[in-house]
Amino acid sequence: GVCLIYFVFTHFKGSEAPQKTIPYVRTVTVGTQTGSNYDVYPGEIRGRYESNLAFQVTGKNQGQANLGDTVKAGDVLMEIDPRDVNESVNSARAAVSAASAKFLLASDNAQRYRTLYTQGAVSKATLDQYNTQLEAQQAALNQAKAQYQAALNQLNYTRLTSDHDGVVSSVTGEVGQVAAAGTPVITVVQSGEKGSAY
Repeated sequence: GVCLIYFVFTHFKGSEAPQKTIPYVRTVTVGTQTGSNYDVYPGEIRGRYESNLAFQVTGKNQGQANLGDTVKAGDVLMEIDPRDVNESVNSARAAVSAASAKFLLASDNAQRYRTLYTQGAVSKATLDQYNTQLEAQQAALNQAKAQYQAALNQLNYTRLTSDHDGVVSSVTGEVGQVAAAGTPVITVVQSGEKGSAY
């Protein structure tokens, strides 16, 4: 413990000869307090505005962002392996090319039979048949283009980007881990906002 030492000295009276005195020493041991004047509560400090970000597609996490990184809106925080999605994009692109070729053939056929019909060489039923084929190929081309756009969107979803400026406050996704679509893997606290205790 800590000792507090108090010295008590006797004072001299007038012109008397000094007397040899022994000082009195008083010691007090100071210990820890048994009571406290404060309370302890468990808590968590969190940002006022934070985003729990997740991939929109499933894939193998290649990692990137680290806890405490300062990020800007649009920065790529994490990526998943895009190889499987690239194959889907390539397949969809080939389907657009095939559908486009079929549409051009159907268009040429419909145009030829329109000319033949105006010349009276073919019946209305034959012309309608080629017009129907043209409409079907137009629909198939539109569908192929939509699937190609969806595949491109999936490719964009392999990159997880920050939605605002901030600081990475949590990273739960690990490199090599398969990230499930919709499962949060990173949290970004918006810059300039004070946090709150919970």
